[in-house]
Amino acid sequence: MSESPKTVGFDGKKHFDSLANAIVAANSRLYYTSWCPRLDIFVVVTRVDGKDKLSLWKMAGSRIWEVAVAKDIVEREEVSGVCWSPDGMDHLCADILKLRRPLALGLTIVVAHYPPRLSLHSVHDGSEIRSLSLSSSISNLRISGLWWTESEQTPSQDQFPDIFKRENNAPGSAHSILKLLPLLDPLVEAKRDSNMAQLFLFNQAAAKPTIPKTSSLPPSLASFPSLPSDPISASISPRPATTAATARSKIQDEPETLNRGSVLFVGSDAGYVYPFLDGTYPLGRVFLGAQCSPIALYKRDGIFFVHATKAEPLATNLSPMSIYLPLLSKPWSREVARASSTVRDLLVYCFRVLDEMKDLWLGSNGNEGASLIGARHINVLKERQRRHDNVQDPNPIYDLLTLLFTGRMSNGVSDFLGTQLTERTLNHWESTMVNALNLLQEHSEQRLSPACERLVVILEEVRGWALWPSRFEPFQLHSLAEIDKCLDQARRVIELAEWLTKEAAEELEKYRQFTQWIRSESARMSEPDFQMRPPFWDPLEAADYLENCLLSSSLTRWFEGPTPLVSPSQFLGVQPQSVSAVLAEARKALEEPFKAPKAQGEALRHLDRNLLALVQSLAENCSRLFTRASGAASREAVIENSGLVGLDPKKREKLGESRVSMVRERVVLDQRQDSPPIISEYIVVRPSETEDASHLLLIQLRHTNRSVSSPVDSIRASAVTCDVPGREGMIKVEVLDMDFFDDADIAVLLRVTSATGQNIEGRAFIGMLPYNETSREYQEVDFARPSVITRYSREALVADLAARIQNGEINVVPMEIALSQQLTSIVKGQATLAVNGLPGRRVGCVLGHQHLETFDLTEYEEEEEEEGQMSAEEEGSATGPAGEESVEMEEDD
Repeated sequence: MSESPKTVGFDGKKHFDSLANAIVAANSRLYYTSWCPRLDIFVVVTRVDGKDKLSLWKMAGSRIWEVAVAKDIVEREEVSGVCWSPDGMDHLCADILKLRRPLALGLTIVVAHYPPRLSLHSVHDGSEIRSLSLSSSISNLRISGLWWTESEQTPSQDQFPDIFKRENNAPGSAHSILKLLPLLDPLVEAKRDSNMAQLFLFNQAAAKPTIPKTSSLPPSLASFPSLPSDPISASISPRPATTAATARSKIQDEPETLNRGSVLFVGSDAGYVYPFLDGTYPLGRVFLGAQCSPIALYKRDGIFFVHATKAEPLATNLSPMSIYLPLLSKPWSREVARASSTVRDLLVYCFRVLDEMKDLWLGSNGNEGASLIGARHINVLKERQRRHDNVQDPNPIYDLLTLLFTGRMSNGVSDFLGTQLTERTLNHWESTMVNALNLLQEHSEQRLSPACERLVVILEEVRGWALWPSRFEPFQLHSLAEIDKCLDQARRVIELAEWLTKEAAEELEKYRQFTQWIRSESARMSEPDFQMRPPFWDPLEAADYLENCLLSSSLTRWFEGPTPLVSPSQFLGVQPQSVSAVLAEARKALEEPFKAPKAQGEALRHLDRNLLALVQSLAENCSRLFTRASGAASREAVIENSGLVGLDPKKREKLGESRVSMVRERVVLDQRQDSPPIISEYIVVRPSETEDASHLLLIQLRHTNRSVSSPVDSIRASAVTCDVPGREGMIKVEVLDMDFFDDADIAVLLRVTSATGQNIEGRAFIGMLPYNETSREYQEVDFARPSVITRYSREALVADLAARIQNGEINVVPMEIALSQQLTSIVKGQATLAVNGLPGRRVGCVLGHQHLETFDLTEYEEEEEEEGQMSAEEEGSATGPAGEESVEMEEDD
């Protein structure tokens, strides 16, 4: 059976397999970075009802999930770019692969937005992992590019194993101390499905999209500089394993993270580059020397190279600018980042613990808090007193105290005890109050206070760094008063948490006495012959609860009110003492006659104690301290070859405006024996639509120096016409999109404009255009003065080469498309291309005219299949019917 004309290339042969066709929304966008570098999946952005949605697709053409990525509070927010993490996996992958600890972020999708912000999404379900903001006061700032560079650090191969299991913690450091402490209890979070089939097979029926939750964290914690969260380093127990694979895990030698040392760069149109260590920790911002838009960035030997474009006059630097961040290679730079991350994890832990305590005690989202139950019952009692006692302004507390001490009750109290406080009501009230007061004790004593103790350990180490200016001067930790203020607030939280533990225990005892008394009174109401029994409760404790706790508990002041400015010990004048001084004072007290201690409760009665406000203030102060420290790498950045050069006005008027409408580039290192490496920078340019768009320019810039930012040693060029050899003559095409596929080919998306004798006009094709030296001949471009090269912009070079082409100095050859395939669904309009040419992948997809088509770009083995069919036909003709049956069996197999 012959192939359909729709499934062949320019030469009439089938070269690629079209895997799937799908219909998408009209306002869908595909970016050249859409493909995942490690898996056969890609992302598409769709705009629906004025808001962008991100969707993940299989290579087979089915959509896995779709989530809204725009914030509801921001009007007209739009996605401006996407990027993938270089390697790794998320927490669920770590569970399935039996890793001892989760691997940072990994396989994370980074989405750039306008207004400028970044959102990091999980590949599993699209849920937002973190939102990052860009520190800038410039209005209308736009993100021009995203680049997540891999780490060049190789794992150290020590001769001896780490038998002490220090895990990169220096002995005596804060993290080594935290490692010896017991882990704090994990916070209860929503369960997340981690089925293996859902993760790796992306089961469409099971993987449901997750609606991003609005973060309840204060802004100071939401913008706190932090590496990917590592609860174990912060001495916090991770969430319990949800899969049997994690429980059975015995592997102990897996790397801690595969994204360690990687840097995510964000370019803006204001001339700034924002680096993020490990994808989340902000390193400040680097100014490129002019208001420009970075359009390309790559890394070599620890140096980052940037191509940028400015608008007036239009110019793109030919030799890239180099950015060197010396602090990235210093181990203490990561220690500061780890300290900042640990402080954030502990502060988030404290805030969520307090938030849970407040919700349980005061209520939230329509749920009644434990402290409000008593007030609700008292309001019911007031109504009964107005109805039965004819009192306009009743005093229910006075009537209950009268009942407590005299045994006499009014009609309203009698009706209240007999009908309102049933056994079921009393049981619910008691269980709610006991659980709430117990939780306040446990959370403040076993979670909040220990977390702040660990916070003090980290801040004490940061204070020590501030006294080491020769190493930590760039981090601007010199303000000891600022660090001491954070330490003082952390210690204040510990004291107030211990005070809350004692107050909750005292109120619980008072409530037990009160509920025993109220149950006895309810029993007396239900039993007519009930005789007064001796009280087995403490009437003073019950009276104290009626007067001071039933309507308004003092525990509420730990969640409401102004921020505490002094701690109880500071208010009472208690100074910290050494152990020897405390023992001497204890011996003195034993020798002297007993003296009743002075009551200090009244002195502390009016002291502010709002723990929630105090933790928020502590978070703001710590955020200010560590945000300033996080920008050290950018402040110490070394920038070379900065600034952009535009065309000379006279030459620009002569040559016209920009001749570049589309440009792609790739850097290849040619490592040869006994010779320095040669760095080749390949650039492919499509001329502007207003100019002569009948050819493509392929440019090779060669640098024999190790630095790509060094002056260009040579420029070589090749020009190809938009004419493709076909079966029946030349086929004229236009270039819709293109991108470098691998070190040998450029993937091009072409549309036929004219094909004599062939019914393929208007059809779109995907093809491979060879560009390396082994398959293409480049011509050396000579300049009268070599120094002129360093002053050239990319636009000037393209204009110069166009003039040389017109003068016949550069030969123009037909576009030799080695492999090609016709698209079956995209027949008109513009289209975009995204490819992945990594070994073992070699896939691509095209989006256009509401159609999405995916391809396997591995060369189709047509000849072998034809030979197999021919041999089968010969065998069948020789053997007759039996032979035909055997052929059918082989095909079924």
